Amino acid sequence: MLLGFLNICKPEGMTSNHVISVLRRSLKIKQIGFAGTLDPLAEGVLPVAVGKAARLIDYLNTEKSYIATAKFGEISTTFDREGEITKIENAPEIKREDIISKLKDFEGETKQKPPIYSAVHVNGKRLYELARKNIKEEEIEIPERTIFISKIELVDFNKEEQCAKILIDCSKGTYIRSIVSDLGKMLNSGGVMTNLKRINSSGFKIENSILPDKINTDNVNAYLISPNEVIDSLTTEINEKEFRRIRFGNSIPTDITSEKPVFTKYNGEIIALAKTDKGLLIPQKVFI
Repeated sequence: MLLGFLNICKPEGMTSNHVISVLRRSLKIKQIGFAGTLDPLAEGVLPVAVGKAARLIDYLNTEKSYIATAKFGEISTTFDREGEITKIENAPEIKREDIISKLKDFEGETKQKPPIYSAVHVNGKRLYELARKNIKEEEIEIPERTIFISKIELVDFNKEEQCAKILIDCSKGTYIRSIVSDLGKMLNSGGVMTNLKRINSSGFKIENSILPDKINTDNVNAYLISPNEVIDSLTTEINEKEFRRIRFGNSIPTDITSEKPVFTKYNGEIIALAKTDKGLLIPQKVFI
């Protein structure tokens, strides 16, 4: 039984759903899901849940890290290089210290309005569907969302090309291209995101990731990550009598007291994810 996560490196130009299609064919299994969509323009870490681990995606932490490349002196209808690009006439020359002085304004909890070219639903329609009908942003009431940026810093800057690489540690749901666009506005220059690499997602690191076409039925176990390694949890071994109860969703006595979820193992194999309550382990997800 395949049960676990894969640290996939999504190539630029491929959709997240295409990655899943490739893995379903190569692993000959339908039950596969991913955490955190990456646009085709982006590359990098895409956590993939295999088998019944797909039911554990919501238990992953939501911290993400990106390196975005920003081009100043331009604006885009989509805030990235895939949109209609317009050069800003008489745009000021941006200096390294200009960027550094503005980045701190993004740190902490803020409100962000999703770009009109996004998959966010408004009145039953995705925003990009409305944008393709030439409906203007000012004609739509786009709800803001709360985001949190724990770190944002300048990694590199090419003054001649007016391009910056920016490291961003942020919460789930943050639109990096919106940050680039907003930064451009703050610099009175305009900004377009030209590249995006996700280097961390839910604890999965880019340096340990693998391309989707490198995974197959012969080597998958070498790359499969146990759920208890990536989910903040406890683990306990159960006996045969407890196993027979847990497998049918019944609670068992426990000495464990913790707010963290608990993975129960039988003969070294994960059987269920449970919570503790009043001296009991209560199964929340059963995997057999």
